Amino acid sequence: MLASRFAGNFLVNLLGTWDAVGGGGPARAYPSGGLCYYLSPPETFGHVLVDPVHAIIYIFFMLGSCAFFSKTWIDVSGSSAKDVSKDVGVGVVVFCLFVVVFSLFFSLMDENCFNL
Repeated sequence: MLASRFAGNFLVNLLGTWDAVGGGGPARAYPSGGLCYYLSPPETFGHVLVDPVHAIIYIFFMLGSCAFFSKTWIDVSGSSAKDVSKDVGVGVVVFCLFVVVFSLFFSLMDENCFNL
């Protein structure tokens, strides 16, 4: 909204410039420059090869954000590192079981074993 309303403003252009792309589906605005462009994920692996700086900045931003929020969460919740690692270990086991069960279910569905 800012980019369309204040297109010539320096600060708005610093935040981001947008291009409208309408290819077969509904029209969508993609960031094409500014801070919003570098903090948005690359659309495809081809975009990573074309603009590796964008991908590297995005990866560092995401890793830094995750580290900041996880540190903040530990400080706010009062958990120790041992408590968090124990909780993460249980979560990883549950997630792995979830993945195995659903992959087995979908492979059986592909083989029409349930006749649904």
